[in-house]
Amino acid sequence: MMGIYERRDSPFWWMLLDGTGPPPIRESTGVPCEGHSTEARKARKIAAEEIYRARMTQLARGRAGLEVDSDETFAKFSAWYETHHTARHRGDTQERLVLARLRTFFGTLRLADIKRSTAQEYITERMTTVSAGTVRRELGVLKAMLSLAVGEYVEYNPLVGMKLPRIIKAPKRTLGAKEEPAFLAALDDDEIRDLYLVGVGTLLRQSNLLNLRRREYTRTHLTLEDSKTGPYRVPITKPTELQTRAAAVLKRRLPASPDGFFFPQWQARFAAAADRGHPRGPFLRIVKRAAQAADIPWGLKQHGIVWHTATRASGATRLLRDYGVDIRTVQLMGNWASLDQMADYLGIDVELYGKAAKRARVLSRD
Repeated sequence: MMGIYERRDSPFWWMLLDGTGPPPIRESTGVPCEGHSTEARKARKIAAEEIYRARMTQLARGRAGLEVDSDETFAKFSAWYETHHTARHRGDTQERLVLARLRTFFGTLRLADIKRSTAQEYITERMTTVSAGTVRRELGVLKAMLSLAVGEYVEYNPLVGMKLPRIIKAPKRTLGAKEEPAFLAALDDDEIRDLYLVGVGTLLRQSNLLNLRRREYTRTHLTLEDSKTGPYRVPITKPTELQTRAAAVLKRRLPASPDGFFFPQWQARFAAAADRGHPRGPFLRIVKRAAQAADIPWGLKQHGIVWHTATRASGATRLLRDYGVDIRTVQLMGNWASLDQMADYLGIDVELYGKAAKRARVLSRD
């Protein structure tokens, strides 16, 4: 029976392939069987199965005398991918930026000329200026494109099973309650100041904040219609200072029409700038200037804050630590899939998280 299998004398998944005749072909996938967790082992098995399917396709096409069209360039195929795939993705704006970066490196190459060595050269170049997480996301887009090209423009996807840059997650720097007054005073844009107050009180992502409309608002909660992870509700009546401030800002900025935006100035500026490929630049320059004026480190590489951590991470951490809100409520407010994901994202103190998780388990049993 054809497929992948384990061998006692090898740490890798192996393939039993249907060649031109008996005996069958046996090859290593190069993908390790073991992983540091159940999810890692499952992901590696899936990667090995992808390699197996690509190799079987290659053999079948060879037996039939079929050859792929190897003249398709990355630039041409990426334009097709952007029109027919990226346009349907929730993160289409960010993915368009990724495609633009990929085109600067791979644009003139044929798809058939992109190998693991080519991708490794891209990793080496990009790692000098951006984080490992950014490079992994960019390679994820490249891998998805090559998977679609298999059989028509390339024989197999060379990135399947490739080892990607390791992400070393440092604890995230949050904006504390004592630092906040100086930061707010230094913000010289009233709408951005209101965006911050709503963001830290509701834990909304930046895109949801900018696109928040009156129809998503009631006096007791927000109902997000098009969030990154699907629709969800955020209560705004919890009696903490953070949510009280957020509710007051929303009430003051209430649009006249159901389709009206709460933050029309920056929503429009982001929408216009997205077409030029740099929607966040002017916005972040204002926030960075305020952080520096308040003597607060800015940028993840400098172990400082960014907009995402100043609002989402800081708000969640303060709700847990300063106001004693239970961890399950914070998880639901921030729309994290699990407690572990939330803890990893925030970089919460290990002891604090351990106590909160223990309390959540006790509450779930009750």
